[in-house]
Amino acid sequence: MDSQEDIETTSLKVDESLRRLHKDESYTLFMMKSMLEGIAQVLTMVKYALGGIGAIALVVGGVGIVNVMMLTVTERVKEIGVMKAVGATKQDIQLIFMLESGLLGLVSGLIGITIGAGIAILISSLGNFPMAIKWTSLAIGLIFGVLTTTIAGVYPANKAARLDPVEALRAE
Repeated sequence: MDSQEDIETTSLKVDESLRRLHKDESYTLFMMKSMLEGIAQVLTMVKYALGGIGAIALVVGGVGIVNVMMLTVTERVKEIGVMKAVGATKQDIQLIFMLESGLLGLVSGLIGITIGAGIAILISSLGNFPMAIKWTSLAIGLIFGVLTTTIAGVYPANKAARLDPVEALRAE
């Protein structure tokens, strides 16, 4: 059978033969193509659902990074005041906090990749599941993680840069 038309013609002939032989008995004829199309639809829905979950996780992670960086700014008010008093500009302060948030994203992403690869290897070893890790997917995930944390660090970095050095040094 070389083409889809041959398959459909043959399946119709099989259906006719079964009807003639088993008039009163019920049977079901499945076409592999329709089963594969159904599986493809389910996999597409799963892919979109996982993408949505990933997007929600990025937003939640971003909010968490904003909270952590705001806490860092609050705890380092005096340090920021000293940096400004010795000549650090707003851009210097912003750069420090942006680099910290980006580094936080990089380290977190590398930890996530390590844990994810470990789980994939474990699952692969427990059953007869081939492990397929795409390096491009890992790189894209790491880049998104670093970008998310860096973007989440913008507000805390700006808040740190706007601190008045006199008030910052006076704070306890």
